[in-house]
Amino acid sequence: MSTFTGKFRHLLPVMVAAVAAAGALAAPAGADTIQTISVSATNVGGSDFAANAVIQFDLNSTAGTISVSVDNTTADTVAANQLLRSVYFEIGNNSADLTTASPSITDFQNGELVQVNSTATGGYSITSTTTDPWSVASSVSTFNYSYGSGTYSISNAYRLGVTSMPKHLIIGPPNGTPPRYSNANGSIAGNGAHNPFLGDTPTFVLSASGLTSSDKIEAAAVGWGTVGGSGYTPTLVTTTIPEPATIGLLAAGGLGLLVGKRRRRGS
Repeated sequence: MSTFTGKFRHLLPVMVAAVAAAGALAAPAGADTIQTISVSATNVGGSDFAANAVIQFDLNSTAGTISVSVDNTTADTVAANQLLRSVYFEIGNNSADLTTASPSITDFQNGELVQVNSTATGGYSITSTTTDPWSVASSVSTFNYSYGSGTYSISNAYRLGVTSMPKHLIIGPPNGTPPRYSNANGSIAGNGAHNPFLGDTPTFVLSASGLTSSDKIEAAAVGWGTVGGSGYTPTLVTTTIPEPATIGLLAAGGLGLLVGKRRRRGS
């Protein structure tokens, strides 16, 4: 199970957010567990390069899938080290890690390619895409933390087979009216090695053989920047919310008890 090393714990400042109840109400039918992590004010290369992200995990044991929605919420992207390049996570049920998942990406949703121009105005263009530019791996042994055996990651790096990730990393939203990337430096604006980026909130749907209703995300981490081996953000995930159907059953059960109680009073 998850045990972060002291060295990894202090790499970057992290804020861990609880799961919002509203997120559960918006969850797709049949979902078992919705978990959300929030990483705020991450220092990814100096005090002027903070980065923020929100990652939502939707574990559906009925379908045998894990949907990972990745949102780089960094509002004013300046440099490439603020690009979100990967998500690492551990699946388990407190007593055992899920080692039978053999995950692969089976669906890609909300795909959006963002091309940031080299002009001083910070203009950009967007193209929708259904092509998945990332892939999944089940080995993260090279990173400076200690997860259990049920650890997986999604990243563009594994598909490329290289240690750097030149394209299709996830960029934060533009700023201002009209929206612009007006503060982006040469590592972003017009940089042919890194353009285009992924925007919006891309969702990667992973197969997860053997997933059960008791499994959850026990720990997760976010990787930043275009160079493998840097910019990790450790985040413990502890809060879970039952699927909407379960919430409905609980509410219906409570209403039934109330009605029964009133009937007994009237008899």
